[in-house]
Amino acid sequence: MEALRRRAAEIIANSKNTERASQHPRGGRTLQDRRKVSAIDKASSAEWRARWQREAAKGNRPAVTWKEGWESQPLHLYDDLQKHEATALLLLRTEVLGLNDWLARIGVPDINPSCPCGAQRQTIQHLVGFCPNQIQARATLVRKTGSTALRMLLSEKASAKAAARWLLDTRTMEHLRVAVEIEEEETGDWAPFELT
Repeated sequence: MEALRRRAAEIIANSKNTERASQHPRGGRTLQDRRKVSAIDKASSAEWRARWQREAAKGNRPAVTWKEGWESQPLHLYDDLQKHEATALLLLRTEVLGLNDWLARIGVPDINPSCPCGAQRQTIQHLVGFCPNQIQARATLVRKTGSTALRMLLSEKASAKAAARWLLDTRTMEHLRVAVEIEEEETGDWAPFELT
């Protein structure tokens, strides 16, 4: 992180020394300001990429990141999603899920990696492809997307939303289950408090 800070400071200092930009008359950013931000973004991206590659090279555990290229810009996948849907999609894309197998691997005490259905490991691949407890949710996912291949599902906007909904519909994680219950709660006959 210190290397990133030094590099950002160098970029800013160099841009100040070589280009003295005046502030845009209407208060916007000048071209030079945008170039500084772009250079800082590039330096930050390079530092993070190097950090991920170092972790992956250690071989202790796989680095947690989606399988697309580093330059992938997936933010459009989250457009028009409710907060709990966006959370479900993020969990699917990072594979940092609160499923039993993952919890056991990171050392959470008293967690067995098995699935409640009896399978040895409760993983996302098991849930989406094989778990007998998820037949209905899986059928809905296939009907909407035509597939259960996570990599394909999580790369396109419409199928990513369907996959996020699928994870919510499985009701396998408590914090997501509560979000769905709140979403499904009938509020039509609620009225605001009367002011006195």
